[in-house]
Amino acid sequence: NGKAYSCYACGSIMGYYQDDMSDAMLRGNPQSFNCYSTCPDANATLINDVQIEGGELCYMLNEAGGSPVPVFYQTLGRDDHPLLLHHLEVIRVGDEFVNKMDYALRTPQDVIDFAEMVNTGLPEICGLVTSDLDFNGLTVTPIGTADNPFTGIFDGGGHTFSGLTIATNKNYTGLFGIVGGGAVIRNFVLDETCSISGSAYVGIIGGSNGSGTVTMERLGNEGSVTAANQNAGGIFGCNMGGAATPIFRNCYVTGHVKGGRESGQITGYAARGEAYNCYASGIIEGVYYADMSDAMLRGNPRSTNCYSTCPDRNATLIDDVQIEGGELCYMLNEGNDPLQPAWFQTLGQDGHPVLDASHAEVLLSPDGSYVNSDSTTPVAPLWAEARETWSLAGIPVKKPLRGIHIVRTADGTTRKVLAR
Repeated sequence: NGKAYSCYACGSIMGYYQDDMSDAMLRGNPQSFNCYSTCPDANATLINDVQIEGGELCYMLNEAGGSPVPVFYQTLGRDDHPLLLHHLEVIRVGDEFVNKMDYALRTPQDVIDFAEMVNTGLPEICGLVTSDLDFNGLTVTPIGTADNPFTGIFDGGGHTFSGLTIATNKNYTGLFGIVGGGAVIRNFVLDETCSISGSAYVGIIGGSNGSGTVTMERLGNEGSVTAANQNAGGIFGCNMGGAATPIFRNCYVTGHVKGGRESGQITGYAARGEAYNCYASGIIEGVYYADMSDAMLRGNPRSTNCYSTCPDRNATLIDDVQIEGGELCYMLNEGNDPLQPAWFQTLGQDGHPVLDASHAEVLLSPDGSYVNSDSTTPVAPLWAEARETWSLAGIPVKKPLRGIHIVRTADGTTRKVLAR
């Protein structure tokens, strides 16, 4: 009697009843579904070592098993048979069975499992977060180690992480510990309930080790970062030896960054690289220069359209009025495609620009004020400086009607403005 679903057996068996081994796996004839054996059991499909080691068995167990998520995993080349552990999923590509290298990260535990896979020998895998994540009460190990620096793509999907607490006495502390060339980390925000602390090289990304490009884009840190020693950074701790090329694009830090020394709002030590359309308004402690000329982007990455509340030589100085009133949000988008803004701010509600597209876009009205696209404030259209005007669809407009337009002024500047 009974039933058996999605089971397999490949071990040796002695003492079976039927000489032909027709009961050598599921003796007693339970009703079986999607079961496999290296013995010719009447209730299982016969399999061989090639199918077991090469991933075909793992694929078949999941494919016909009826579960919406994989139950069996197998890291090909390392695991000689399917496991119930969270190793790599096996997929079929044509006639070949290969590992799936990208993962949907639905829960905080999925991120923890992702870190384990990276840190135990799979540094190139990729992950996509599918929902906001609350890490409250969970122990999170940084993703990427000296032996296995993370080199894959981690896409936060535009989601917010809360309750994340990482506290160690080690170097390279962060949601990501050590990353290598080729790593892309993007599209998530740590909210004000998050905190990261360690010895040195601390941030959302602790730092890099080795050459190559490390890309960080659309990242926000509203929580705290603390390094007992050098190189705390709200986004990135340290580019060790200046070997890598860090790229920062559309990133921000509003949280408190505190280092023992040589720290910065965005990065503790970049050494080189580039920064585009980034801003920082959080408190910074432990800078290198007393005049705070390296207090945001320490290590002099080449910067374009970046802003700080500190007098960093690589950023334009901004104040609270510009941050809260929409001017900063508008200026940040000046460095992006006008049809695809990266920054948003619902004026009167958001104290600073955010990366969440559910908030309102900030536009420059013809009277020079900053308004949301759904603003009800009447504005008299002043188009004296406009040399060329287009609709959002890219159609030239001679006489702007009510709505949003792209305007090129006499100095060649292209802006998105609101006419009412």
